[in-house]
Amino acid sequence: MSKKLNAKFFLVYLSTLALLATGLRVLSSGPGNTFFVYAFLVLAILLWFVIEIYKKVYIFSSSVLTRCDELEELLFDIRNGTRRFYREKRRFRRIDAKDKISAKIANKDAGSFFNILNVSHAGALLRSCQDIFSAGEKLDLSMYLPYFPQPIGVRSKVVRVDHTSPEKADDFDVGVEYLNMTSIDREKLTETINLLDNDPLKKEQFASF
Repeated sequence: MSKKLNAKFFLVYLSTLALLATGLRVLSSGPGNTFFVYAFLVLAILLWFVIEIYKKVYIFSSSVLTRCDELEELLFDIRNGTRRFYREKRRFRRIDAKDKISAKIANKDAGSFFNILNVSHAGALLRSCQDIFSAGEKLDLSMYLPYFPQPIGVRSKVVRVDHTSPEKADDFDVGVEYLNMTSIDREKLTETINLLDNDPLKKEQFASF
């Protein structure tokens, strides 16, 4: 929609310049009535003011449309479970990790693995079949990566807990934000994300939270 508005503004601007150029050419081609000359100059000034006002409206409309596009993208990402964490500020790409990465969580259903749905350099989204998480809660994750035999340790914080759907009352999506991990573990996570991202079957769109 913003592209259409941009094209419309360009056509109006070009048409106005063409009209002014035509009028100047007519005036310069021979002697003319003084009243006509002044009337044309007044018309030219009015047209210029109209163009300036239209330009202001165009800039405002473009900013509104851009914001609408961003909100539409956000809603699309939320519907598809790829919403990014609000602190990531669109800096990190979230990669699909379903059936690739799992996690154990200290003091949370010991012995059970939680499936990680998607992952980025700043956070992850995991699936739980129990309502045992709350926003703001600190977690000690042991993340099992597909390319390394030993899990990495990640200190995390729960930033959101959502039902997956009304039909699945016992399924929850839990968004976590990384707080701390060792440099070695971060290198392993980065390498895993890069490997998953380079897999053509795992290409995922950008997401926001």
